[in-house]
Amino acid sequence: MFIQKSANLSNKEFWHRLMTGVFFMFALGFFSWNLKLGGIPVLSLLDSHQTVVYAYTSEAQTLDPALAKDPQSAKLISCIYEGLVRYKPGTLDIEPALASDWKISKDGLTYTFNLKKNILFHDGTPFRAQAVKYSIERQTKKGIASYYYDLVFGPLREVKVIDDYTVKLVLSKPYAPLLRNLAMPYAAPVVSPSAAEKYGSAFGVNPTGTGPYILLDWDKDISISLAVNPFYREPGPEVKKLIFKVIPQTGQRLTALLNGDVHLADGFTQLNTLLFKQRNIPYQTTVSNDVSYLGFYVNKPPFNNIKLRRAISMAINRGEKGDTGQLAINNENILPPGVCGFEKNFKLYGYDPEKSIQILNDTVGNGFSFELITYLDQRPYNDTGGEPLAKFIQDQLAQVNIKVRIKTYNWEKYKRALLNQEGDAFLYGWISDSGDPDDFLYHQFGGKLNESGLNIFHYNNEAVNSLLEEGRSSCDLEQRQNIYARVQRLILSDAPLVPLNHGINILAVSPVIKNCILQRNGTCFLNRLN
Repeated sequence: MFIQKSANLSNKEFWHRLMTGVFFMFALGFFSWNLKLGGIPVLSLLDSHQTVVYAYTSEAQTLDPALAKDPQSAKLISCIYEGLVRYKPGTLDIEPALASDWKISKDGLTYTFNLKKNILFHDGTPFRAQAVKYSIERQTKKGIASYYYDLVFGPLREVKVIDDYTVKLVLSKPYAPLLRNLAMPYAAPVVSPSAAEKYGSAFGVNPTGTGPYILLDWDKDISISLAVNPFYREPGPEVKKLIFKVIPQTGQRLTALLNGDVHLADGFTQLNTLLFKQRNIPYQTTVSNDVSYLGFYVNKPPFNNIKLRRAISMAINRGEKGDTGQLAINNENILPPGVCGFEKNFKLYGYDPEKSIQILNDTVGNGFSFELITYLDQRPYNDTGGEPLAKFIQDQLAQVNIKVRIKTYNWEKYKRALLNQEGDAFLYGWISDSGDPDDFLYHQFGGKLNESGLNIFHYNNEAVNSLLEEGRSSCDLEQRQNIYARVQRLILSDAPLVPLNHGINILAVSPVIKNCILQRNGTCFLNRLN
């Protein structure tokens, strides 16, 4: 099936018909596949769920938090390990985990953590301050190439053990993102020193933490089974066993959920939620810590012209595309809702095609064209893939007499194309692992990062650079909110990008399951699962 856009269709009508067609094809294939199994069942309610099965799309790569960098591993790591702090369930706020409390020195250089007592690792060894020091320093040892160490710990200078239940992190300069970074499932969790020494490089398949679940079995490419930690200190899970099962196909995950073969399932898009509603499948959603955008190379023609960038910002009606279900949460913020610095109802330029045409006529005249490069693959911030999004941009800009040439790449080639500055503009996005505004803004727009390749725009504004450093050094939440709101306004005034949307995490949940909370980073808080 192919839907041709005619001149008689508005963009809204076109995208509505296209998405209806896509959903129809998906639903038809799903229903046809299930009819072979005897028809689609109603949602099964189990009498007992001592064993809870979680269906996800692909297998975790490692259960060593020092080596992990994929979202599937994070889901398991969040169950097996704990850090000094954690995200308050369902939010980006920080609450105690292995630490009972903490204090930050006035100069922002020392973080003193008081630790909880009477906690055991899964191997029976006691949790002490020495384990915190070991877990951090282990990541800088030979043979451990921690992907997230620099992000999590930033300018960490030294880890000091004061006594068995007090540890200090001493920094070389203030680093406000540290607390939120310490809640991440990557690099920050505390491991058992005795187990890490015993298993060495095999620790990733022999994980030992203090979390509510213990590894029971790992059947490669099929499932990972966890048993409940009977000595967990908090009111822990009431289930006995938690199985993460690999089910790559969306239709198969839905069927397993409807049959009662699985209790929790992720990897869905907003279109799938239409079926959830039809079949009365409960589901949870959270706004993702990400952003999808149209970006410009501001260091070379044609988009070294700020007026031209602003004109294109005004020519794209993001709200129209949002109505199709393509864009999860669309607004003009770079930061998603809930992140420090986000401004509700913020609008800088807004959709104004008439003004866009006027600026274009004054700067480049009629017949302006440029090359837009994009990825083919789906991304967490764009679950339809880059090409449909590029065609939407192409269609929108055609209405202000701009011709867009689209060039597509597979994901690996695309990343190289961005580094080589191929094309004139690009579709891309950013996924924040911590949910801190520093992760969104410093790494993408800091002028110092032009050479590293993270600042793909090659954007450099001294006022922005100064504010970004100030935001990194301030631990005052209200002050940081003001700083990052100002940073956003300055960046968006310069228009190196057009923010398009923020993604949505979706988790289907059997009605028999209680106390499962979907987190902003796509993991689940399963500590009190029952």
